[in-house]
Amino acid sequence: MLEKMINDSKGSGQRMKYLFSNYIHKTEEELTAFLDKFGMPEFLLFAQAEEKTVKERWCKANEAEEVPEDALENIKAETAAFNAKKVGLTQHYDQFGDRVANLCVNTTNASSVESMTKDLNNKFNPKVILVNHEKSLHVDTACANLAIKYNMVYISAYQVIKENIQNKTEWGKKLLACKSTKGVSAAIQGRDEFNEAEYSAVHFDLNLVMQLLKETLGQKRTNQKFVILEGLCNSMKLENSDDQLELRYMDELFAIEAIIGEVAAVIGL
Repeated sequence: MLEKMINDSKGSGQRMKYLFSNYIHKTEEELTAFLDKFGMPEFLLFAQAEEKTVKERWCKANEAEEVPEDALENIKAETAAFNAKKVGLTQHYDQFGDRVANLCVNTTNASSVESMTKDLNNKFNPKVILVNHEKSLHVDTACANLAIKYNMVYISAYQVIKENIQNKTEWGKKLLACKSTKGVSAAIQGRDEFNEAEYSAVHFDLNLVMQLLKETLGQKRTNQKFVILEGLCNSMKLENSDDQLELRYMDELFAIEAIIGEVAAVIGL
């Protein structure tokens, strides 16, 4: 059933990605034979912790002072089984070298959920290049060409917003439901083919916009390490000073890094 679903998605013409978290195959050989039907995985991640950390987390989760003998034996057995899986899978994919882009162990010792999530995001999320420009400069074609030349993804926030609203997608309906039209300066009031003044991210819920951009990036991205992101950080283009203070640059920056990826560069034109 799973194999049919994956093959059907290939035939649909859409670029789909699948994340396998654990597996039901009896051996690593059975798993790799199954995965090899669909091509080489982009990454192989092992998340583990030292026995001391595991025991501390077990005690916290079970509100106990120490781990009983039977639970400790289970922890040791699970650790041994995990290490055996890691060896088997690593040996199989090591032979392909760089064709498996990310073969890594993520150690979660003394890590909070937040720090571990950030570490995983840094490993697999793209680096973000923020582009902000004067309205008189037409950068769409230049950014698109740069993205093609250097194997990056180019996304314009207001173009994505406009497309979803006009096509009446579920995202478009959510955006319209939260839209709060704000006055914008004359700098972006001029008509253009994308009508930025109407579809600028400043009129919509910041978190919703970020989630939409993240999903859009997931649909467009294959192996690109960088994304050119244009159309954000426009608070100074708002007419009202209170609106400018409400939408702070740092809030947008933190939202981008938390949801989309680390900001590697900022370009102001």
